[in-house]
Amino acid sequence: MFAMKRKLKLMSHLINSEDFALEFKEDNFVDVIENDVFDMAVLLYREYFLEITHQQDKIATLLVNSFSKANG
Repeated sequence: MFAMKRKLKLMSHLINSEDFALEFKEDNFVDVIENDVFDMAVLLYREYFLEITHQQDKIATLLVNSFSKANG
């Protein structure tokens, strides 16, 4: 649990850093969700939620379908 929280803090710091030049696109966000990297998706959503406007139906479908996947 401690390692997971530290990883999230590090990713959050990297995304918010001025040295980190990320050109955010909705396709990147969809790709993150399709690859089941939900911790990174949460951080990206927190930072760029206003830019997610065109693929909302696809994103919602991917998230709902992820609930039915087996864990492990």
